[in-house]
Amino acid sequence: MSWNDRYLVALVVVLLIPATVADQEKSLVILYTPDMTDFAGGIADLLSEDFGDSCNFMVTDDPSVVSFMLSLPNIGCVILPVLRGKQVETLIDPLCAYFEAGGAAIGFQGCCGQSQAEDLARDVFPAFGNSTGSPTMKSGVPVNEYVRDEEIPTFADLPAEFDLLGQFFTYSATLSRELLEPDVPGDRIVLYRDRGSGAPLVMAYENEAGSRSISFTGCFVRTREDAANYYGNLLDDENFRAMISDSLEWTLSGKTRFSDYGSIYPEMIEGQVEADDSLRQRAEERMEQRERNRLLALAAAWIVGILFSFALIYRAFLGRAEGPGEVDSHSA
Repeated sequence: MSWNDRYLVALVVVLLIPATVADQEKSLVILYTPDMTDFAGGIADLLSEDFGDSCNFMVTDDPSVVSFMLSLPNIGCVILPVLRGKQVETLIDPLCAYFEAGGAAIGFQGCCGQSQAEDLARDVFPAFGNSTGSPTMKSGVPVNEYVRDEEIPTFADLPAEFDLLGQFFTYSATLSRELLEPDVPGDRIVLYRDRGSGAPLVMAYENEAGSRSISFTGCFVRTREDAANYYGNLLDDENFRAMISDSLEWTLSGKTRFSDYGSIYPEMIEGQVEADDSLRQRAEERMEQRERNRLLALAAAWIVGILFSFALIYRAFLGRAEGPGEVDSHSA
């Protein structure tokens, strides 16, 4: 990260801290995607309808901002509408650390493939994806056929079977492309599977520390309005709207860092602001002291230079007064 980037990130966080303190009872949900901010914004809008009283939503396409903000105690959940694994490469370590420390996360297909998402696809969104499945075409529209596997109460409003816009989906398979169910620590619950392959399409995961995530291995959409799987059509689907809302509710209700810090994080932020003010004041005092020292050193150099010049002039005049060759009267 360049110094300019670091300065921009610091500026963003400084601007956000006062708003964070003002909204003491709300968590912040971050939606990150580098190339589908309209899709992420649409998700934020529909979630605001159900969670506007308890959550604030921020959409960003800058991974540096996400990485920096994950350290804030009021982050309730990170939602990643990412369809290509390369788009989260720089966030793998920060997101894994955030999740391990009590984070909540919702990830789309790009977070579920091991070759690019690496530990994200194993430790946060444990799809262990190494293979790709194809959609079913219905009336010229690519869809994934969702069939309920296990049920948890939060998702009870969803039907047992439904279709959603999609295209490719990611899943774990053996070398012979047989479905593989990885063994992971914690609870990995497959809520919906693909009708044809049996591959997981929606997974709920709770690690041993109580952090929660939801993985959508499909929901592959495009930004073009003339595309058969245009993202706007997915946002209008009542089943998708219910699924993303249920997902946020379930992840936020886990043993997250925000649930632990929720009652004290305003004081933590205010304390950090006071610490920042103190550091800034000390830095300004050091800069003023350095400027004073610089001026004193400059003045001393001038004084020494002037005295040295006077000494040279004095010696020159003294030498002339004595004369270089006075006549000796005895030798005349």
